[in-house]
Amino acid sequence: MLRFGFIPVWKRNRDVFIKLFWVNFLLPLLEPVFYIFAFGYGLGAFVREINGFPYKVFITPAIISMAVLNSSFFYTTYSSFVKMIFQKTFDAIIVTPVSIEDVVIGEILWGTTRGIVSGLIVMTLFLILGLIKVFHFLVFLPVILVLSFTFSSLGMFFTATVKNIESFNFPIFLYFTPMMFFSGTFFPLSNIDEKVVFTSKIIFPLSFSVDALRSSYLDFTLAKLFLGFVPVIHGLVFFLMSIKIMSKKLIK
Repeated sequence: MLRFGFIPVWKRNRDVFIKLFWVNFLLPLLEPVFYIFAFGYGLGAFVREINGFPYKVFITPAIISMAVLNSSFFYTTYSSFVKMIFQKTFDAIIVTPVSIEDVVIGEILWGTTRGIVSGLIVMTLFLILGLIKVFHFLVFLPVILVLSFTFSSLGMFFTATVKNIESFNFPIFLYFTPMMFFSGTFFPLSNIDEKVVFTSKIIFPLSFSVDALRSSYLDFTLAKLFLGFVPVIHGLVFFLMSIKIMSKKLIK
């Protein structure tokens, strides 16, 4: 018999999200707006074109991807950690018939939902600015879903493994920040050694998503789009590991 105990957890997070929508969600979405105007229109006045793209178009897929992963990743790290350790929300939930596994799955799926909503809002803004077309909007959606799930699962994995909230500095500064810059986001990786690029793609799944979204502008093919689904492998691994580690962490 299938269990759907994660649904109440997802709904609880949805209700909190709606109540605090303006403070916790729209304000952080100003970041991609700053990125596109500072880099796309500011730096773009000097860097006219990269790989056949106007610079503001070159970085558009990267900014959309970063908005998605920021929303999903930081929810299942800091927000989930605070609820687990300081607010004791997880403890209160598992007193009910909802299991620990349901809590973890509900948190990851809500982080995924937040990432998708972020992506939709940013894409709508960029559609208005003329940086993407309706075609891109439809093509980007499945890649954004995969990206949201992957980094929501990754964030929960870190939450399950860190000892205290200060320890998030390790994954953020040693993994998350380098990934933001070395995934073909603001500059192409063509001038970097192929072995280094290959290694970075394995370690930083963001690069697959950015390449897949960017390919839709000039030489779109389904094969290139499917590259954007590669991060789901990372996501499933972190998803399963998060459930296993978190179950041991909360049962002491």
